Amino acid sequence: MAKNEELKKENIQAVRTYFYQGGTWTKNTLSEKTGLSLAGTTNVLQELQEADEIIYIGDAASTGGRKSKEYRLNVDFCHLATVYCCRKAEQYYFQLQIFNLHQEELQKVTVFSDEGSLDDFQKTLAIVKKDPKVKFLAVSIPGVCRHGKVDACDFPLLVQVDLGKIIRRKCGIPYVIENDVNTACVSYASHDRTLKNIALIYQPACEYIGCGILIDGRLYNGTHHEAGEMKQLGERKMPPQEDLKRSIRAVHAVMDPQKIIWCSEIVKELDDPFPDLIHINEIDSEIQNGLYQIGMHQLLKLRKEEE
Repeated sequence: MAKNEELKKENIQAVRTYFYQGGTWTKNTLSEKTGLSLAGTTNVLQELQEADEIIYIGDAASTGGRKSKEYRLNVDFCHLATVYCCRKAEQYYFQLQIFNLHQEELQKVTVFSDEGSLDDFQKTLAIVKKDPKVKFLAVSIPGVCRHGKVDACDFPLLVQVDLGKIIRRKCGIPYVIENDVNTACVSYASHDRTLKNIALIYQPACEYIGCGILIDGRLYNGTHHEAGEMKQLGERKMPPQEDLKRSIRAVHAVMDPQKIIWCSEIVKELDDPFPDLIHINEIDSEIQNGLYQIGMHQLLKLRKEEE
């Protein structure tokens, strides 16, 4: 009996995954994609529709036979919140965005903070709490977080704070706290699904260079969640361009990725012809998109666990 229940969950998750990728789907197409029988696919669609997770939107164009019913994800089945903890020189702010499941922005609030304080972070959480449909929160920080507790961070007042515990107490929803450059790396790969092994290097004006690493399509954090902390290469005692090139060389030598993406608040051009090197002008939009991508991935996992 337990084995049958597990198989049922796997079948539902297989179909659900395509809906969370977006678009409209028919029973026949989903059957072909998942390998499930038409009858089995019908059962899954009925379950998802009864749960209000997907909706019927009409019939597909006729191909000569009976018209196929089309379904899509119910974009308001639940909402996803993201908080981007950003520091620009001595300016701190928490940028909150709330999305539906079609990545349509429902709310955007920026909480400016003189010192990047915990009180201001909690003000942001209070806004999240007002939307009862928010079922997951994705947070990015310019630093390292282990099991919800902040370690090194460009927000000094958040260091050694258990943000995870505070999120659970204030919002009572599942969450993830990820390094901002890791988040940007996930975002960049989402634009091109062929990119499975990449590194994204970011050089801020005020602190150390950071690097996000994707291996076989998965974010690599390392044993202590410190993979990509380029400060381990030593103090910055060289011109910014040389420091950036040193980081790129190190990543290329160790990882040899498909692409190395770099962004700097100081350096605008590199004079060395590194292979497979891509320059992006800003990182904020990638971090924001990455938070959504990570949140959707986690929501998909949660749906299976809730069944």
